[in-house]
Amino acid sequence: REKNRQFPTFRGTGRIKANLWDIIAVIQDASKHTQWLHECSEAGMLKQVDEVTQIVYNRIDSPWPVKDRDVILRGKIDFIDPYKEVKIRFRAVKSSLKKSPSDVIRMPLLEGHWYLVSMGPGKTLVEYQVNADPGGELPPWLVEQASKELPLFTLRNLRKQCSKTKGQYDDFIAKSHARIEQELAKRG
Repeated sequence: REKNRQFPTFRGTGRIKANLWDIIAVIQDASKHTQWLHECSEAGMLKQVDEVTQIVYNRIDSPWPVKDRDVILRGKIDFIDPYKEVKIRFRAVKSSLKKSPSDVIRMPLLEGHWYLVSMGPGKTLVEYQVNADPGGELPPWLVEQASKELPLFTLRNLRKQCSKTKGQYDDFIAKSHARIEQELAKRG
């Protein structure tokens, strides 16, 4: 934790038995974030900006009496090497695409990334990092609990989701690969 900072940066790493692109597909499918993103109770894509950028909504459950938090995120895929190394960066943005419910606090800051590195067929190293200010007052025990649980449970759940959805994103992956090949051909 940084000095004079109430909230720690959350980071977790793990290996997932799935191909890089299967994991990208799961992460990009915001409609299913509630199935695997830790404590996410509502989610969805608000706008597909371009082929690598989307704006999504996530609402995070909090234990009573703490109010739930929500956030609108702009996520962008950076292809370091499209078949071996990818970073998906996300950050909170101000947007009128979805109003925050009256009983929820909109997070003033959230930024982070998914860093994916292929370790061969069917194996990917995944790093998940989040730096956030959830806004409002939070008890120290809840901050401490979240800093341990968020990366651990999110990576565990991502692992299960990738196994559960194997083959469901084949069309998305094929179209993505075709677009990448076109881009690489243009570059020479």
